[in-house]
Amino acid sequence: MLDMIYSLKQVIFYLIDPANVILIGVCVCMFAYSSYRSIEFVKKKPTTDEESLEDQQTREVVEQSTVVVPRMAILLPIVGSIVLVILFYFLNLIYYLLFSLLMLSSVVSINFVLWPHCTYIFSKIPKFPMSIPTIKCIGRIGTQSFITLPISLIILIGFLFTNNWFLINIMAIAIGIFSLSILRIPSLKVATTMLIFFFTYDIFWVFISHIIFGQNVMETVAVNMNEHYKWKLPILVQIPHFFSSSVSLLGMGDIVIPGFFLCFLYRFDKRTTDTVLRGYFLNGCLGYCVGIYLAYGMVVILNNMSQPALMYLAPCTLIPTFVLGFLRRELSLLWKGNTGRVQRISVTGDNDDDDDDGVEIELDEVEFTMHRSQSENEIVEVHIDKANNNKNNNNNFNEQNDENVENKID
Repeated sequence: MLDMIYSLKQVIFYLIDPANVILIGVCVCMFAYSSYRSIEFVKKKPTTDEESLEDQQTREVVEQSTVVVPRMAILLPIVGSIVLVILFYFLNLIYYLLFSLLMLSSVVSINFVLWPHCTYIFSKIPKFPMSIPTIKCIGRIGTQSFITLPISLIILIGFLFTNNWFLINIMAIAIGIFSLSILRIPSLKVATTMLIFFFTYDIFWVFISHIIFGQNVMETVAVNMNEHYKWKLPILVQIPHFFSSSVSLLGMGDIVIPGFFLCFLYRFDKRTTDTVLRGYFLNGCLGYCVGIYLAYGMVVILNNMSQPALMYLAPCTLIPTFVLGFLRRELSLLWKGNTGRVQRISVTGDNDDDDDDGVEIELDEVEFTMHRSQSENEIVEVHIDKANNNKNNNNNFNEQNDENVENKID
């Protein structure tokens, strides 16, 4: 009885530590900001003939973003399993390659996060150039780069010299935001498929892998990465506890995988109700918080035994969404979803609002371009030359008039 009371006391003290609240708050902010970045792009076409650097970056994000289809949702955990096995056997050979890729990714991701904020600040300065010319092979570069690139390099160099946990967090959060912004789930159907497969993936590699490989593969890889090398990799977010020497940490997979689903809910709410305060996103975030606390509670109860967080996060985010969708009679709409791409309507000199409904439309003075998702979320392009259409219509009209004149003469 005393042991049970002591265990319960440990669990309560562990869970009420502010570090857990901060960690969950960081994750929710990542989801909200990533969703915002995935749907809020430039609304105004530049008045000059030359496209601004900000529009160029926006166009790249839209065109390079990837919509997850059902087959990809199934392949992701399979590819993740292959990578995990490779890391289990050959980590010594590929650690520095992986380290280099993550350092490069962190620099790119920090630039991605800071770029629009620098753009906003510079736009408030009268006649401030948003880009400057360089050599011909490079073209123009944005003045934002002179702020974002030094900041990202300072963070990177500081990490290399100090291996500080706070700098690791900044790099990991930036990579997570970049990933959530460019990879998008289009529907509840795809989200359910992906989360179920990752639910199975997490359980297998934590609880069952030792039967086949002789060791807990996921735990072994994580321990080797964190303890056997000089630098820790930015693959987790960690917050030291205020009232003990413990640390609350969450792997990037446990943030990004449910994050794809929560970002879809955010876009769905913005599309249907234009608010996230009473929609599916807030409901899913509450479920995410419950799942995190369940996972942490089980870690303490089971004496720091490794727990697959997705075993708790997947049902805790999916079930509330299904229940709320059923009660609102929107389950079918959620299940079918949308492409996750952006609708951007821009007329030269005018602005229109952006809605995320799976269609991207651009209106220019001469050409009308429509991108519409088809089966398997493939994007096709239809170009209609308005000038040619008008010319053909005028020719037809003139021919009809000539025929009428000839008939009258006859």
